[in-house]
Amino acid sequence: MARMQEFRRAKREDSGRGSLTWAASMEAKGTTGREGVEGSFPALLLATGALGFVLPRRRPSGRYEASWLRLVPMAATVALFSWIIITFPIGFTEVAYDKVVDLIPHSTNTVLILYSFAMAIYRRRETANLFKALDGKLKPSNVYFSVLSSFLFLLHGLLFFAINCLMTDWEKKTLIYVVSLTFMHPTLPLLLDLYVAHLIRGLNQVYQGALEGVADGDAPPPHSHKGLGTSQGSRVFVVPQKGARTTDHHNINRMEEIMAICDGVSHPVNLLNEIFSGWTFLRCAALLAKLLNSAYYLTVFFGNWYYFVCSACYTLHEITSFGFLCRQADSLTEAPDSFHRPHFPPQHRLLEDILLTLQRRSSTPTEDRIRLLCLTAHLRARPAHVVIWNMGALGSFVLISTLNIVTAFTAIVYQYRPKNEEVL
Repeated sequence: MARMQEFRRAKREDSGRGSLTWAASMEAKGTTGREGVEGSFPALLLATGALGFVLPRRRPSGRYEASWLRLVPMAATVALFSWIIITFPIGFTEVAYDKVVDLIPHSTNTVLILYSFAMAIYRRRETANLFKALDGKLKPSNVYFSVLSSFLFLLHGLLFFAINCLMTDWEKKTLIYVVSLTFMHPTLPLLLDLYVAHLIRGLNQVYQGALEGVADGDAPPPHSHKGLGTSQGSRVFVVPQKGARTTDHHNINRMEEIMAICDGVSHPVNLLNEIFSGWTFLRCAALLAKLLNSAYYLTVFFGNWYYFVCSACYTLHEITSFGFLCRQADSLTEAPDSFHRPHFPPQHRLLEDILLTLQRRSSTPTEDRIRLLCLTAHLRARPAHVVIWNMGALGSFVLISTLNIVTAFTAIVYQYRPKNEEVL
């Protein structure tokens, strides 16, 4: 018991000193050009902050504080969407049943957006801690990429606004109603998908930086075609390969830095799951509701190609948006170039192998072996993945499973679709 308490105390001291050591080593290696969350994609964070989805804001001193002024657009959006949901059934009481079906996806989108606002308020401290954990570890985005992505996002909103205008009965609806419906679906949900995907992408970059930090930065990146190996005169902790010779001239006195790096990897993943686990569950529910609604319209409008194409645009948008989010989640558990080399291990597995290699060396002291073994067990028990409300992990298989359900639903509805009748 006394030995265990002494080890925990040493671990806390090493973690505190190790963060400073890691920061100094990153500065010496020239990686201070990396940015925080706001600097990595300023257009996206500016939009989400202006709408109230992100309350923490970085001050010039480097501290993140909640900007309560962002509650004003949040309150306006909540009031507007609540008014739409309340008046939505009344506006469609005299229209066919297929129009009342729209209430399901609009309601799920409204719940998702309202939950995002509540999450921004209730989880503001955790969000600030996540931003602090990612501060200085993300690659800055290109100005051309930010401008182009902003232009495509605006073009996307205008496209669906035009679709809603063409499919709206103007005798019963106003312009503000159509604009609000466009924001409700699909503009704001897409913005939230991009925001969460950007944070997941930031975690992937943290893993890349951790591998370079543990490998002492002298080897090629772990996702390069050469893989992890030793260069002449380098001090790299490598995984033994077949036919490769291992060397014993590694620096074992880097335990403080290694522990700080591993803590900097697992801590942001835990914060992300703590904040967005409930959001991912509602996002999956909204995906199912919107795809079922789109499948219903695709079968009903089959033959009327004008409305069929408009419904297909919503279907393709939803699949593409959620597929991009799932692909970013897959990047945490798969290698960046797994498409070309499917048997190449993921980055967190590489980090575990490097720690095990250090732990098994004969030149490693006994105390360091215990610490390395604990770090390896900690990373293996907490793999990098995005949790769906303690029900599983987010990934491409979720989209595939949902598409299977929607395909079966479409086949059933197609058999009972109205024939030789007007669909409207």
